[in-house]
Amino acid sequence: MMLGKVFYTSLLRWPFLLKADDRVVGWSLLMGTLEGMIEMSNVVIVTMNWNLINFESGKTQEEILKERLGKEVKKGLSFGRLMGMEQAEALYVIQGVIDLVTAGDGIKDRSKWLNGSINEARTKARQNDFQERWIVQYARIAEEKEKERKEEEKKRKEVNAKRKKVEEDTRVVSMQQEIDELFDELAKTEYGRGLCKKLRKAYEEQREAIEPLLAQLSSRDEILTKEDRERVERMIEDEYMLSLREFRGHFAEVRAMRTIRIGIHLREFYGLLEPQQQQVWRDPYAESATRVAKMMRKDDIVILYASLFQLLTGAPPSHTWQLEFQAQRVMHPATGTQTLLVSAPDLHPHRPTMPGLKQIFTHMDDVGVRFNSHIFVYSIDAAGQSLESWVSLKIKLGDMGGKVRMNSLIFLTVGWEVAGMVRGTENEQALRRSIPARDWQKLGFGFARLMRMSSAEAWDVLEKVMDFRLNIKTVDWTASQSWNTWRSQVEGQLRWTVEKTRVNLIQGDLDRLFVELEKTSYGRSLRKSLQGVSHRQTSTMEPLLDALQVDGITDDEKKELEEKIEEEYELFRREFRGYFGEIREMGVPIGRFLREFYRLRPAIAHYGPDCVQSTAMVFMSPIDY
Repeated sequence: MMLGKVFYTSLLRWPFLLKADDRVVGWSLLMGTLEGMIEMSNVVIVTMNWNLINFESGKTQEEILKERLGKEVKKGLSFGRLMGMEQAEALYVIQGVIDLVTAGDGIKDRSKWLNGSINEARTKARQNDFQERWIVQYARIAEEKEKERKEEEKKRKEVNAKRKKVEEDTRVVSMQQEIDELFDELAKTEYGRGLCKKLRKAYEEQREAIEPLLAQLSSRDEILTKEDRERVERMIEDEYMLSLREFRGHFAEVRAMRTIRIGIHLREFYGLLEPQQQQVWRDPYAESATRVAKMMRKDDIVILYASLFQLLTGAPPSHTWQLEFQAQRVMHPATGTQTLLVSAPDLHPHRPTMPGLKQIFTHMDDVGVRFNSHIFVYSIDAAGQSLESWVSLKIKLGDMGGKVRMNSLIFLTVGWEVAGMVRGTENEQALRRSIPARDWQKLGFGFARLMRMSSAEAWDVLEKVMDFRLNIKTVDWTASQSWNTWRSQVEGQLRWTVEKTRVNLIQGDLDRLFVELEKTSYGRSLRKSLQGVSHRQTSTMEPLLDALQVDGITDDEKKELEEKIEEEYELFRREFRGYFGEIREMGVPIGRFLREFYRLRPAIAHYGPDCVQSTAMVFMSPIDY
């Protein structure tokens, strides 16, 4: 049985596949794999992509390739060419390879013989000039594609031209309506009628000056040179500027009357808008921002940039959430406290949301909003997720001129159900390392976790956000030392809550485990041993946890306590693992929080119906790092 091997390489790519010793990477791997298994006379390198480059250039590259593989050529290595990328062409090459392998070792110039065999196969298949046929076919395809592209470009230009014409016509109609309304208002007073006459006269003079110039530009009878056309365009521009100055003077008199309003299209056309007005007018988010601002009341609690908007309000999914600001007043299901939730479009660097945000914050100050907070939501299961929106949010909030403080921002992580506690914690630590330390240490924003996407847990997070922000209001912002002390106390209380919750969850798993162990005599003996360890753990840990929330605790004392807690946890982990090994041998299931805490196996991402999920919000402090 003959064994043949065909190795393909592209003339467009092979020069970039060379190692330092000038060997083809793929070729070296192939020879290493087939060493001792195949004769070099049965190996063929087929070069392709000839249809994409100049033939002479391809021959030059082919010769260079043969020189690089000179040793193998002396041993009988052959070269073939795949001139076109079609099935028939590939079959010609295969036929030539079969003929070559069958012919044996009596051929000196094997590559020439192989290509001759391929050419003979082409002739037998009634394709004397395959390359020419391929070029003709490819040229026809390219011509059709170019024709389609031109037709699409023509349609696109027609659509854009129609759209621009509609916009221009709409603008002209709107301006004419505003002019008519303005004249009607001016006609109500003697002074206004005088201004009306001046404006009408200015319009007539503008028309008499500009219309002949416009007609000259569009005339088919008179062909203007490039210089003449540019001269006429400059004359039109000069006439427009003169009329604009005259109109602005008349509009200043209209504004001085104070009772007459000038339409927005007239103000924009004649350059009467202030820079800030121009920005808001052109901002696509301005209308929704105005609507949101009008909903705010004095002493409101406003949670801004809440991606949990649909979860907390029960609003149906909408395709407009990235196109506008949305707001809804919600009532806490238990306490009845009212909160205004505002969903802001994603603060992407290329979205012009800044004017709308400034408008909302300005209105907050005007109506006396009690405080505002910002929730940035990040999916913890997406490791390596881009922080582009976070950087944009930080920049935009920093541009608010002191209206927004970073300590009103909560960095909320979601997706813990998918990631699981172990992988989620690893991703969270990587996330915090990727954020500059200055952001969370000096600027003062907090981290929080939403362990499960449910309305109840979302409300729990919101409660803690409100408590956190309301307490911050009592802090003297100029006294950084007192602020750091207060923040340390708040973080200590929150950490105590988290530790307490963790102990309770582990205790729940222990209680369920004891019920299972009670069913056998050996299990009851293990239960007795575990209960003894559990009681010792409780009596040891609770005093340490209580000490964390004592008023006046210093940072050094707090750090020492946390190290002691972690040390005690590790000691109890080791003791419990011995008993859990025996329990596993019995086939008794061990609860998820016990497995996770005692590191018996990786955390399970799917939460069953019997699992209880922590609702504690964690504010990470520098100690965690």
